[in-house]
Amino acid sequence: MKNVRKSVSAILLVLVLIMSSSAYSQDKNDILDRKIALDFASADFITVLDTLALKERLPIGLERSSKPSVVKLDIHAADMTVRETLNVITEQDPNYQWRLCDGVINFSPVKDRSVILQNFLKTNVSDFSQRAGTSRFKLRDALFNAPEVSDFLKSNYVEGLKEYYAYKQSDYSADSLDLELKNKDVRSILNTIAKNTEFRIWVVELSQDGKKLLVTF
Repeated sequence: MKNVRKSVSAILLVLVLIMSSSAYSQDKNDILDRKIALDFASADFITVLDTLALKERLPIGLERSSKPSVVKLDIHAADMTVRETLNVITEQDPNYQWRLCDGVINFSPVKDRSVILQNFLKTNVSDFSQRAGTSRFKLRDALFNAPEVSDFLKSNYVEGLKEYYAYKQSDYSADSLDLELKNKDVRSILNTIAKNTEFRIWVVELSQDGKKLLVTF
């Protein structure tokens, strides 16, 4: 009888793992197999990403290269999958590569990659909790003020730049969403914000003198 119970438990465990894997695969394919339409001539890299995020509502993260990209993108497609679009973007601008991380499309430099930005995104934060309706500036400031991030910035002699400007909440604002994140690295926190709030794109970069770190949504 005990052997039967063990066998049944083992079968149930395998089924749960298969279902979980299938659900993850389905979520992954849902975003990459979506059909979209784009029409760009000689467009900047960030302009294309902004359009994908704001018009197509695709969650995106960008780790900027140390050297600004001068490549112009030409994309003309009326019925192309997100995966195909991302491949076209990185084929035309080979300075960047993309991958799906936490259900968010993350772009990172192939070369001229900042070690400081890499380590910043890997920095673990024990508690990042924000109430619903928090503005993009409060989210950014809360991240910079997290003890682990603050220590990282100080140890690398870098200032977290806090710039403010007027903006209007979009029609996609999720005022009811609370963020309760425990023991997550900065990349995961930014991806969660991009995936679950109106701010569909995050960008991290260093100033040209390497003394200021910017996080924008």
